Amino acid sequence: IGKLHNGPSVSSQSVPLVMWSFQCRTANAICSRAQFIARSVSLLTSYGQSTTRHCSANPIIQSCGKNIDWNYSDHHSLKRVFSSITSSTTESSNFTNILPLSRLGVSHKTLGSYLASIYPDVARTGVSLPRLKSKEYTLVVVTESRLRRILLGRKLRGFGEGFFNSFGGHLDYDIDPTPTHGAVRELAEEANINIPLDIMNEGAVGTLRFTFDDKKEKQMVVNLYRVDLVCEKDSQCDSSRVIRDDEDGMLPAVCINPSIVRACDEMEPQWFDNWDDIPLNNMFADDSIWLTKILSSDRHLRFDGWFHFCPGGTEINSIMHHHLVFK
Repeated sequence: IGKLHNGPSVSSQSVPLVMWSFQCRTANAICSRAQFIARSVSLLTSYGQSTTRHCSANPIIQSCGKNIDWNYSDHHSLKRVFSSITSSTTESSNFTNILPLSRLGVSHKTLGSYLASIYPDVARTGVSLPRLKSKEYTLVVVTESRLRRILLGRKLRGFGEGFFNSFGGHLDYDIDPTPTHGAVRELAEEANINIPLDIMNEGAVGTLRFTFDDKKEKQMVVNLYRVDLVCEKDSQCDSSRVIRDDEDGMLPAVCINPSIVRACDEMEPQWFDNWDDIPLNNMFADDSIWLTKILSSDRHLRFDGWFHFCPGGTEINSIMHHHLVFK
């Protein structure tokens, strides 16, 4: 560490102590410090194989969820390790309230791996996956990306009371011909923001599926959308005015007068003027995974996600396993 800051050099014996101290002091945001760790590679690699036993037991690396072969023999292996960690965590590095990795579970690269972890009997014996009782929902992420703002709602009652969340609810096929119709309806009911159907459809992200370890027969299927706004205090600014960017991959922005946003008996909307500071520690745990990816990208992302929650409901609010696949 001294070398990195042009100070006195550090002995090889002190490296494990420095790394351990660093881990303990930043346990709740360990991977948000991955870039700092990566800058330490030049220091660590100078000690060659002597660092192997320390790194293999070091919670800094283990907590980042990597299955790494620690039997490396040269500095290139170390650089690959730290490069892998840094690239997987940069997206979330700016979010001050992101949940610690210990509450975000295991990230699976394939759906097969994810399902095998949740239903080990299926993987072991080849029996069919259980039939799940599914309920379908919509969820709309509302941003003003030109200013890096996001509109969230504080739940006033029902499941997740007191949590901040995006806007949505049950999909009712008696009144909603499609999930997009349901998303438009829910956003209007919960925040008084009326978005044209075609714009909402353009903002489709994908489908999120939630299962629960203490209710394995149930599944929540959430149709996820994103809409981008331009808020202007102008009498002529309404949702019929759509601003399109020339760049490919950018969502159209809908112009609204911010004074129209209002609460309902279920949700209390609130703007967060810097989305890096959103209260992820007072939101559902999965937001620390997929919402941070949406906000970190300069393009409209499309993906599907699977999340399996630990027993204990909102009091525990922790994930056991998750999988994302980008389209």
